[in-house]
Amino acid sequence: MTRWKASLIHLGLSAVIYVALLYLIVFLWYPQPYFAADGGWQGVQLITGVDLVLGPLLTLIVFKSGKPGLRRDLTLIGLLQTVALVWGTWLVYDQRIAMVTYADGSFYTLSTEQVFAAGGQAPAVAVQSSSAPPYAFVRLPADARERQELRLKTVFSGNPMHQLGERYELLGNSNLQEVLAHAVEIGRYPAVSEQNRENLEHFLARYGGTTQDYAFLPLRCRYQTLLLAVRRADGSVVDSLDINPSKTAVPPPPVVDMPPAK
Repeated sequence: MTRWKASLIHLGLSAVIYVALLYLIVFLWYPQPYFAADGGWQGVQLITGVDLVLGPLLTLIVFKSGKPGLRRDLTLIGLLQTVALVWGTWLVYDQRIAMVTYADGSFYTLSTEQVFAAGGQAPAVAVQSSSAPPYAFVRLPADARERQELRLKTVFSGNPMHQLGERYELLGNSNLQEVLAHAVEIGRYPAVSEQNRENLEHFLARYGGTTQDYAFLPLRCRYQTLLLAVRRADGSVVDSLDINPSKTAVPPPPVVDMPPAK
């Protein structure tokens, strides 16, 4: 057997594992519309390097038919690749999107570590939710002065609003209208760039309807800030638009506090 054939066999076996991991990353751990913005590509690149490159490349380098100690070398390569793959898979899994939280006008993605750091009701909400990822809502005080004091407190304490786990509740019928009421005016963005206009046109062509059928809200992920499209009729998440909500032709309207739902 030549070294190239041995390397290709190793690559084929690695590809089987790679396809399974790719499915987990794309569809379960970093699902759309969060894949590109929250680390999905970085996870795929890490797994690709460990699974499809590291092992087969080492086999190509060390394999020589009849070489003394070849079985030992191949065993060490297998162990090295296994350890690296387990470590890489755990890292990608640990940084997966564990929750998406709405707080004070924007959605935020949270990793498992951030969910537990939020404390309070955060872990319970993550378990109770039937959606993947689970969606949470941060309930602000009903009094306007208390709301403003809370905002200032989070700024100076370094504990962001979207990680106030003691104020978490499931995102649903009891608070959905408050979320939809804070949607941005999507008509401001096509004027900023041709790319924004094309992104919006492609979105409508794919999902149908008009802009009035959707609420567009800032989505703040690890690597990008986008607009999250939510269907007004039922509150379901449709997709994200590659439009940065902070880059507008005119200043965005201030967040208007809504009275708590009864």
